[in-house]
Amino acid sequence: MKSYLKILIGNVLLTGAYTFLTVPNNIINGGVTSTSLLISHYLNIDIGYISTAITLFLLLFGLITLGKKIFLLNQLSAVFAMLFFLTYFIKSPFR
Repeated sequence: MKSYLKILIGNVLLTGAYTFLTVPNNIINGGVTSTSLLISHYLNIDIGYISTAITLFLLLFGLITLGKKIFLLNQLSAVFAMLFFLTYFIKSPFR
């Protein structure tokens, strides 16, 4: 249970940093969120949708590559927590 709490806290911090620092200032530093930021800029599609689509593709690739046990225990909880918080923070009035 402690490991899942650490994953959850890490995701809150990471998505908060992206939402309040990286995305508003158009900082490109690599990864799914920055790739989504670039695509969003040129195609005028919400960054949350693009990020989700890329992440789902990578999840499928991870499932095929890693196998069910490792994938389900570790990756799935982290990814869905990050997607949830990214979507929540993007719509935050404090941004």
